Amino acid sequence: MRPETAGDSDTSGQIIIHHSDTFDADYNQGTAVFSGRVEAEWDNITLSCKRLELYYENSAGKKAVEDLQASIKGMTATGEVTISRQTDGVTATAEKVEYFKADETMVMTGSPVLKRGSDIMKASKITYYINGNRFSFENVEAVLLPGEKR
Repeated sequence: MRPETAGDSDTSGQIIIHHSDTFDADYNQGTAVFSGRVEAEWDNITLSCKRLELYYENSAGKKAVEDLQASIKGMTATGEVTISRQTDGVTATAEKVEYFKADETMVMTGSPVLKRGSDIMKASKITYYINGNRFSFENVEAVLLPGEKR
């Protein structure tokens, strides 16, 4: 499943679902749920998980994919979540990742691990501030190897 916008190849800011075993949408509740083997991307981030819930503004008549894209306010990914940033090779795994559009943050919980090169950071909670391109860790264990470019 790959939503396309007619005549518009710019997908900046759009969440593109490349694969999902099942899809359920509830326009009255403002939710869309992809489950099974879910593969998605937006901007420079790829995501895979077992379940992806999108939350969007509940507006009557907004049933076209492009309307929903513009009104997404957050998402929750659960079940063996893997996130990769293509620009620098950062990869994170967790059992749950929540994205909040209002402040452009991703909160990772459930034994989250962040890897970059041979560096490994484990924590109880990892917050990624997308616009600031920075991470915050709680209860962290780190393995940082000398000589790696950071």
